[in-house]
Formats: sequence, C-alpha cells, structure tokens
Amino acid sequence: MALTKVQADGINLADTFAFSGTVSGTEANTPSFLASRTSSNQTITASTWTKIQFNDEIYDNGGVYDHATNYRFTPNVAGKYYCFCNINPNTATTHTYGSFYFNGTGHFPMQIADGSQSGGVTLVNTIIFNGSSDYLEAYTYQGTGAGRIEDSSQFNIFGAYRIIGA
Repeated sequence: MALTKVQADGINLADTFAFSGTVSGTEANTPSFLASRTSSNQTITASTWTKIQFNDEIYDNGGVYDHATNYRFTPNVAGKYYCFCNINPNTATTHTYGSFYFNGTGHFPMQIADGSQSGGVTLVNTIIFNGSSDYLEAYTYQGTGAGRIEDSSQFNIFGAYRIIGA
C-alpha cells in the first residue's frame, strides 16, 4: 500500500518539489571518530587500571577526539552513540580487562581470562551523551604481568559515532 496523503509530520514523497537556494542536512552518524595506537608501544603496569593512549586519529568528523593530551571522546552534539574499542595486549597474563570510563568512572568492563596472547578484549555499548561535558575514555587492566599495547591500527582501536539525536 502506497502512502498518498500528506501526514502531519511529513511530506508526500510522490509529489514534485521545486527548491530555490540551498537544501542541506546533517549527516546522520556525525560526529564520529576512529583512533588507534601508533608510533610506539604503551607500557601497561600489572594490577593497575591504565588509560590507553590512542594517539592516532584515523578520522575525526567534528573534532571530538583528543589524540594528543587526554585521549578522550567528547562529542559536541547530544545523542545516543555507538561506542567500540578493541584492546589486544601483548603480554602473558592471567587476565586482561578492558573498560569504558564514562566521565571518569569505569563502566561496562569486559575480560579475557587467557595468558596465551591469542585474543583481545572488545568493548561495545550504546551510550547517551549530553553534547557538552560528557566524555568517554578506554582503559585496560592486566593481572599478573606487565605488558604493553602495541602500535597497531589493526588490533587496537577506539571509536564512536552518533546513531540518534537526544
């Protein structure tokens, strides 16, 4: 069944429209960013939550990721964001954790209980940001044994994009 009547909140797409001036809109999934760890390895101390310094921006639509100082995502548009991170440490440890830190507090931790270095920790969540002061960081915790986060854009990434407005 085709839509033939104009609804109160929409237009009839079967009609022909003539526009003058510029028609513009907002890209649905912005702001967004994707960062990785490059240049050198980052040392991770055993039994300590450590912020991962994702120091290379693969892209940053909207200037929302600080890749040089705080290593945090601070979106400038309120909304719900799909956030993801992959942490692949290079260490022989009894366990490795990863966690998003939202406004400085750890949330949504994941663990890999494996000392074989055969896998990593993947963090995925949908988080609502206020568009001004909320921020997100990625942390890791390694059990018995210090390790490192290698400079690898293939295995160590952190990113987010807006999926819906506030």
